[in-house]
Amino acid sequence: MSDPAQPYGRDDDLARRQRGGRPGSVPAGAVLLRVGRTRARVLTALLAPATTGELARRLPTSLATAGQHVHALRYAALVLGRREGNQVLHILTPLGAALAHGTAV
Repeated sequence: MSDPAQPYGRDDDLARRQRGGRPGSVPAGAVLLRVGRTRARVLTALLAPATTGELARRLPTSLATAGQHVHALRYAALVLGRREGNQVLHILTPLGAALAHGTAV
C-alpha cells in the first residue's frame, strides 16, 4: 500500500534511490516521461522565446498544433505568454526551462 502523502508511492521512491537520484529529481532526458515527446520538443524549441508562428516553423508543425501544445504547457505552468503588439511571445517559466534543460527538481 502506498503512502497518500507520496503520490507515486514507495515503489517509485525505491526505484529512484536505486538509480542514485534524490526524491523529486528529474534525470536528464526524463522530461519525455513528464510531458511526452512532442511537448518536450516544444519546450526545447522555446528555450529561445517565440510566437506561435515561429514555434510552428521551428518544429515544423501546423500553426494550430503548435498553439494547442503551447496552451497545454501554459496550463501546466511551464510557459507564459507576453503580448507584444498584435502577437504573443511564448516564454518558458523557470520550471519549464528546468525541464527543458533536464535539471528540474
